[in-house]
Amino acid sequence: RACPAAPPPAPSRVRPCPRVRVVPPSVAPPRLAISDTADRTATMKRVREKLHLDPKKYAPTLLLAHVSNAKNELLTSTQYVDKLGQDIAASVVSRVFPLYEEALRSENALDFDDLIGKTVSLFQKFPAVPAQYQHQRPYPMGDEYQDTTFAPHNLLRLQAPKHETPAALGGARAR
Repeated sequence: RACPAAPPPAPSRVRPCPRVRVVPPSVAPPRLAISDTADRTATMKRVREKLHLDPKKYAPTLLLAHVSNAKNELLTSTQYVDKLGQDIAASVVSRVFPLYEEALRSENALDFDDLIGKTVSLFQKFPAVPAQYQHQRPYPMGDEYQDTTFAPHNLLRLQAPKHETPAALGGARAR
């Protein structure tokens, strides 16, 4: 049984992301959709068709994997090209990525990777926001840390109070 004065237990590393809000509802879109796998795939198929890419050569899952990897590194579509150069895959993804982002924006939607990436960006731009969470939960903990990429690591780090190290746990046999 939890002590009545204790804050609620810290949720998983992604679940709080959609709840973080800096902009009042009157300024931000009133409804925000979180795209699931089917939504992401359908959106990527529309982008692929718009660019006239060969569906046999460029499966939505392949394109989404590249976009997801970029987002896990907290890269924008512009930064993606700068970092990865101009090989054929990077060239195609550099055309797909901005159109995919535009399609999500037009649908008032975020995909799973955006939940973390946009929250990290928000925490970096507005330090008062993570400070509020640091006060509520002074000891953030990351579960399944062996599966953590750059973006969730940064989210966990930004949730920790200044000069503190967040706790992380993961199993050696987890994979």
